[in-house]
Amino acid sequence: MDNIRKVVLLNDTSFEQHHGCCVVIANIKTLLRERGLHLLATNPVGVPWEDNVSFRKKMDDSDIVLINGEGTIHHSQPRALDLITVVDYAKKHNKPTALINCTYQDNNDYIHDRAGLFDKVYVRESLSQDELRENGIQSSVVPDLTFFQEPFRLPTPRNGVGVTDSVDTEFSEKLYHFSKRQDMVYLPALAKQNFRLDRGTLRRQFKDLMKSVCFKALQMAGGSISFNRQRFLASYASTDRYINTIAKLELLMSARFHSCCFAVKTLTPMIAFASNSHKIQGMFKDIGLDSRRLIEQGDLGEPSDLNQYSQYSPKELHNLISYNKIAVEKINHMFDSIAKL
Repeated sequence: MDNIRKVVLLNDTSFEQHHGCCVVIANIKTLLRERGLHLLATNPVGVPWEDNVSFRKKMDDSDIVLINGEGTIHHSQPRALDLITVVDYAKKHNKPTALINCTYQDNNDYIHDRAGLFDKVYVRESLSQDELRENGIQSSVVPDLTFFQEPFRLPTPRNGVGVTDSVDTEFSEKLYHFSKRQDMVYLPALAKQNFRLDRGTLRRQFKDLMKSVCFKALQMAGGSISFNRQRFLASYASTDRYINTIAKLELLMSARFHSCCFAVKTLTPMIAFASNSHKIQGMFKDIGLDSRRLIEQGDLGEPSDLNQYSQYSPKELHNLISYNKIAVEKINHMFDSIAKL
């Protein structure tokens, strides 16, 4: 172990229990392991790294500090301010740093200054790269880490329309009720725990199991079920099942970035609603999807209006296949570069 280079990871979003975030962190672990790098510790999303004493001790013993940006470093939000400060610590202790898998938008000078200190900066789409360039910061565009080693799924025929939830709770509830009125498949991004004997997550699994039993019993008894409870009951325990469900759809209506990523990987026709940053717009632009597929939150439309989106044009399909292929190449090249830091 003494000769193996050790890595610590900040912003471990798998703790949020969203399907896309779980895939991202799993892929990071695989990509590091394939290059002989040992992941020493991770710091959970939303936990100030300076307050995490055990993690800081591991970071003292690390060789590379890796930051998973995801949807954190935008609009100078408190999480972004906390996360970006790790570069000051790393520089003080002569540890190489890489900011990866990042959306970067509308940040203040404090964050700009620190973003420029990283040894490597990788963003998920070109809109983030444009903003960094405007502030004199060099970066590379590498698609989201959900795109690593994911095979195409091309079921025939496709059937049904799926609707995701949103980071915006109010809009998420509107999407839920819309899906129920139109008899569509509701696909919240929450990854409900699949009950299995795993000591590390047994408490969370048991809690989720009891919640499911109680909520379903209340529902069967005719009791009132809140939106959050309905969303929990509709969530999938298996990420593979979640992705396969998207892969079989005729159309996905998504307000979740990673659900859009799953649609891209499975070549599932989709329309998307803007999120809390330009991450979806940026990915659509980089792929070369028809701009009509990005719609405003207030325009849910009617089922008859959705038929125009249920097939990709030949050009869009070509762009999607190319994007999927190039994404894997770029992700591998990124981690090859990180391994050389």
